[in-house]
Amino acid sequence: MAVDDPPLVRYPTTTQQQVVRLGVLQAIRRNILLVILPVVLLVGGAVAYGLYRAPTYTSEARLNVGGVNLTTQTLPGYTTAVQQLAVAYSRAIAATQVVTPVARKLGLSPGDVADRVSATPVQGSPVIRVRATAKDATDARELADATADSLVNYAFDLNSSSAESARLFRDFKAATRRMRAASAQALR
Repeated sequence: MAVDDPPLVRYPTTTQQQVVRLGVLQAIRRNILLVILPVVLLVGGAVAYGLYRAPTYTSEARLNVGGVNLTTQTLPGYTTAVQQLAVAYSRAIAATQVVTPVARKLGLSPGDVADRVSATPVQGSPVIRVRATAKDATDARELADATADSLVNYAFDLNSSSAESARLFRDFKAATRRMRAASAQALR
């Protein structure tokens, strides 16, 4: 008994096949489910995440380190000095003497206050931005305002508690008078 060879089936080669190219719209119409399903899933996921996520509110308080006395601001070096003070005071935002009164006032832990507030000086100016975050807009505003007030109190206590400060201020005023007199003498 002889084994018959199976009949050969000739498939068209790629050069013989006609490739039908579809336009984008035709491909979308042909596979509409493949287009709509990812869109529905991604939009549904985005909506669910938006509803699940709780917003975080941020509030900002601004402090001016320098005074508003224009005659004082015309002194040489004043602008540089208050800008440097703004940098130094902004770094003190997490100091225990700043954070503890705020925590006591708002019923928070000092660590929580320190984690939720920050301060940065505005470049080229004597202004400090105090930012606070909270889950509620009112809480964020209260935290920013209380921290700014506490920073002002800290700076005041730091600068007024020393007898040396009073002496240095008197020396500064005397040096300013001498400089003005010398300037007036030079102009004559």
